[in-house]
Amino acid sequence: MFSSCLNLKKEYPEITYYGLTPDKRLIDSLNTQDVAVLLRNVEVPEAFSVRSIIANVDNKTIQRYFYFRWINDLSYLVTDFVESILIEYKLFGRGVVRNSSITLPDYFLESRIIEMDIRNSTINPDSNFVALSVNFNFFKRTETKEGNKLIFSKTFDHKVKRPNNFAESIPPAVSKSLSVICDYAVAEMSKAIILESVE
Repeated sequence: MFSSCLNLKKEYPEITYYGLTPDKRLIDSLNTQDVAVLLRNVEVPEAFSVRSIIANVDNKTIQRYFYFRWINDLSYLVTDFVESILIEYKLFGRGVVRNSSITLPDYFLESRIIEMDIRNSTINPDSNFVALSVNFNFFKRTETKEGNKLIFSKTFDHKVKRPNNFAESIPPAVSKSLSVICDYAVAEMSKAIILESVE
């Protein structure tokens, strides 16, 4: 009689979770303005509304990394990211508030990610990158029946090369690209607030 032991247990890789961390600031300092801004949730394309990190491989296939995930919904992560940069710059002296706040804001910031191009290459190491395109709409609160005044609507882009095609290099590149884009947006908001104050 033969006896055997069959192990059907399959070992799966451990899931690694990633957040977004602001990079160093491009602007040394800004004058604090005696205003508050309401930050609305950042809109993210539906294709990226999943927790798994997604990349375009050799411009032929889409790869979803099931074991490399965002720690939260990307919209939530990016909104927190933008908020942390606005707070760090101290441009808004009366604060950066969210939808749930009771503070009456002077300005509103709406933003959405238009493009999030994450490329992996198995052929050319220089073709591993993250390219982001984010649109910002900046409004001034008014008491008129026409509604809030659109101060500017601008789209900023930034591309960051990655050192390799590993999934681990994607979140830092997204963070760096988003940091630069947010710096551009903050500079525009600073100029706009100053211009509005002298009108």
